[in-house]
Amino acid sequence: QLAKEIAFFDLENWQKILDLVTAQGNILKQKGYHSQIEYNDSNLNFYLTKEGKRKKIFAKKINTNNQYFGKNLNKKNNGLIVDNEPMSKIELENIIDSSPEIISFNVILRAILQDSILPNICTICGPGEVAYFAQLKNVYSLFKKKASITIPRFSATIIEPSIAKSMSRVNIDFMDLFDDFNYLKQKVVNSKLNVDLNYILDNFKSVVFDKLNNLKEYLISNDIFVKDAFNRIEQNLYKEFKKLKNRIIAENLKRNELIEKDLQKVLLNILPNQNLQERTINIFYFINKYGFDFLKDLNDIVYFFKNSDFKKIYHEFLYL
Repeated sequence: QLAKEIAFFDLENWQKILDLVTAQGNILKQKGYHSQIEYNDSNLNFYLTKEGKRKKIFAKKINTNNQYFGKNLNKKNNGLIVDNEPMSKIELENIIDSSPEIISFNVILRAILQDSILPNICTICGPGEVAYFAQLKNVYSLFKKKASITIPRFSATIIEPSIAKSMSRVNIDFMDLFDDFNYLKQKVVNSKLNVDLNYILDNFKSVVFDKLNNLKEYLISNDIFVKDAFNRIEQNLYKEFKKLKNRIIAENLKRNELIEKDLQKVLLNILPNQNLQERTINIFYFINKYGFDFLKDLNDIVYFFKNSDFKKIYHEFLYL
């Protein structure tokens, strides 16, 4: 029932909301961030639940110029589509009024509803939610509401002494861990070899493709029709060179199992399942090992960083 007013407002203003969110997303991209909210340019910002599943509500096109029913959604004709079935605006209005329990909001309206029911002075968010709120400031204004101040939650990755030693042995630092896993393995192998494996293989690949290209040009210059004869060979060579590099890396890792074990140990602890540590490893893992003083140590770190440069970066992001 508390959501009805917001749903009716969206029914009249979904196109304006879309434009505001898209415009703010473009500003974020220009500043080097990413647009967190990307969605179809013809759907409303709430769903209808049918047979236990949420169904998007789309506005139908009214002409070949990709224009949609906007503020004046046609009340007589079928101006909407729900689950591939037509629906008029007045039918949807009746559903909102009589059965609001089958309506659910997307991330945009969910935030508006949250701050309408429980107004906040500030909201402490993880990185995903911070990114969402960065696109919603002007939407709040459209609803004649004021967005709460968004404060990024402090986030840390714990690197234990044994993990730090493993990182040192395989010669990688923290930022390396965010690279592609195969590239990371390749870097570890290269650091243990006396030669630059990348340079040698890339140079060899370049020589092979140069010779192949020279042959192709020679045949064509002598009026020999080749059509697509070289395409498949080139594609296969790219695949085989990639396999060759990966195989060499794998063989060298096998030769020194300690390297692979260290690498797997580091990734399992710092980026388990390619996720941030805080999303997978429970805090009690560390409390069991180091006691409850561990929480005090973390708290001290938070206060140490509270005025640091990373906050300035977040503030630039939030108030664009």
